[in-house]
Amino acid sequence: MPRVLLSTTKSKRRPNNKAGAKVAFSNSKRKSLELEAAIEWCNENNSSGYMAIKSGLFPLIKHRRTIDIRLKGSVVQGQEKQYCSILTADEEETLVTYAKNKNRCYQGINKMQLTNLIIDVLRIRDHTNKKLKGGRGFKALSKNAKNALENNR
Repeated sequence: MPRVLLSTTKSKRRPNNKAGAKVAFSNSKRKSLELEAAIEWCNENNSSGYMAIKSGLFPLIKHRRTIDIRLKGSVVQGQEKQYCSILTADEEETLVTYAKNKNRCYQGINKMQLTNLIIDVLRIRDHTNKKLKGGRGFKALSKNAKNALENNR
């Protein structure tokens, strides 16, 4: 009979049931709360991420750069993967408001119309980027947004 070795290390796989998903979500929530506390601690003590890690107060955070990039302000809490999103947060909020207003007027919008609307928003952003030529209002299209424009979906 073969021996089965049980691993004590955490697996980076997705959970395969509801209980596993709850545990994974609570772990990520604890880590984000600890990260916020580490940023607050660094601001109070006028120190960097290295000192926060060295203090031992934040065991879930493994690397100092995680804290340092948030202290600089280059990554905002809750918008960590903004670089790969198709729409910006403002554009997404505007589209949600538009869809809700259409539904309130009993003129619901279907999936195809919403897809066409998203493509139009991306075309407008691409056009304004060309017009601004890297100015203050320039918001570059992500790779996923460029692919969506090319494929029209």
